[in-house]
Amino acid sequence: MEGFHDPIRHLKYLRQSLSQDNESIGFFLSAGCPLSVSMPTEEWPLIPDVANLTKFINSQLVEDAQYKILLAELVKAERNSENIEDTLSFLRSLLTVSKGGDVRGLSEASLLNLEKKICKIIVKKIDVSLPSQETPYHQLCKWIRSIDRKTPVEIFTTNYDLLMEQSLEDLEVEYFDGFVGARRSFFDLRALGKV
Repeated sequence: MEGFHDPIRHLKYLRQSLSQDNESIGFFLSAGCPLSVSMPTEEWPLIPDVANLTKFINSQLVEDAQYKILLAELVKAERNSENIEDTLSFLRSLLTVSKGGDVRGLSEASLLNLEKKICKIIVKKIDVSLPSQETPYHQLCKWIRSIDRKTPVEIFTTNYDLLMEQSLEDLEVEYFDGFVGARRSFFDLRALGKV
């Protein structure tokens, strides 16, 4: 029987791929990962999804006249006003054409001010720490730390938060994210042996 899906066989392939130390392995963490962190009901989610983040931002800027204009123009342009990423993209596209004048009733200065306000609210909402070292992030980091590989494990994320970095540092797993510095640095004796 040729055309059937055998999940056991695919799990064996996955297990074999993960156990080979010279093959590249990459993990892609996308939106929604913070929703997997267990928290008390009244505190969950740790970080809201895009829809709830948008609702939160809209509630914070409900009295802002410039923001109301932006949302009205967003709707006129048939864009999604219930997605903060669409709102920011639209705002930034207006900003690029607003040099030296107004666009859709908004000046360059008001657009810049709105962008700063929105980004500050986002940063405030996502600037959180993992509640314990028993999260899915930590489980992935424990696995990464437990294997000796010739090629590093690569982790890609589209998220704004630093939860993956926190879990790597909590478990003292070496990582390079392209930036100098760390949230909480640590000394790793194993790094000296690799020189």
